Amino acid sequence: MADKRRIIDIKAVALGVLTDTGGSLVIGAILAVIIVVGLAMNGIPKNQIEAYLHGPIVLILGMVIGFAFTILGGFVAGRVSKKFEILHGGIVGFIGILFGVLFWTTLPMWYIIVSLVGVVPLGMLCGRIAEVSRNRSFET
Repeated sequence: MADKRRIIDIKAVALGVLTDTGGSLVIGAILAVIIVVGLAMNGIPKNQIEAYLHGPIVLILGMVIGFAFTILGGFVAGRVSKKFEILHGGIVGFIGILFGVLFWTTLPMWYIIVSLVGVVPLGMLCGRIAEVSRNRSFET
């Protein structure tokens, strides 16, 4: 039997983090393969492909994808938890930052700063959206 007094729903957080991290990694990997294949088919040398993958266009695209999955993960965590939705969404964002720390040595400072500033609030925002959508579904 689940403890009704528990504030944090581990299942909700786990599903939110899985949505965020899993989705980001899968879509990011697919995108990287498409970019590499496309550039290689156009005769771009390997060193230029590597430089392109670490350039601002790919980094920004990766960040947008990551933010999109943080939004989805925060929403999933909020909906599954059915309580303290904003907190659950924020936890998903915070855990996303912890995973991001693994890659910080290879990322430019601007990317790290934008990620730190954006991830937790986006998770919380979508936790709030989950809360509002849950409350509206009770009204109908």
